[in-house]
Amino acid sequence: MEGGRPDRRGFGDGGRWVIEGGRPDRRVMRRRWPVALQKLGHCMMNNDKDTGPLPKRRYPAHPTPVDRFNEPVVIFCTVCITDRDALLDNVAAVQAVRLAWQEAEQWRVGEFLCMPDHLHLFCVPGVPHPESVKRWCRYWKRLASQHLPALKGKWQMDVWDTQIRDADHYTEKHSYMRQNPVRKGLVHHWEEWPYKGVLNVIRW
Repeated sequence: MEGGRPDRRGFGDGGRWVIEGGRPDRRVMRRRWPVALQKLGHCMMNNDKDTGPLPKRRYPAHPTPVDRFNEPVVIFCTVCITDRDALLDNVAAVQAVRLAWQEAEQWRVGEFLCMPDHLHLFCVPGVPHPESVKRWCRYWKRLASQHLPALKGKWQMDVWDTQIRDADHYTEKHSYMRQNPVRKGLVHHWEEWPYKGVLNVIRW
């Protein structure tokens, strides 16, 4: 038996009340929710279960940096060379990007490390309301190409940028950057890698 009991929970369709069971004295009145709400409930109940790794993004998301009370805004960036050409593991390339970062004042670069085909850097706002990291990176890549023409047309168009959440996250990304040459088998210890540096000290 089904009834037209009115909805009391504010949903557009409150579902139907249905008598279920065999013997009359053991019947139970249960709510039959619309299919959409049943699926939503199933998702919420299984939210804590391990459903496997999330799919990796194919393109950077570029979230707007969030100002948190009494915490710095620190962005970790990865910029790549097209076709993975080895253009950055040399003194001339390091000098070119350093000069570009000194001219591009919207964001201030802290520690950085140049791998053969990509580079990592930490940056913080250089002005009260800086332009987006994506636009800033486009600008300094153009400047770096002017300082070193071999880089012209070799930069990938986009940048992977991640805002640091807390001190542990900062330490994690810091270690990841430093250990990159070691993971690639280029050196035994990160201190041996010559194509790195610090422009501004960034503390969490």
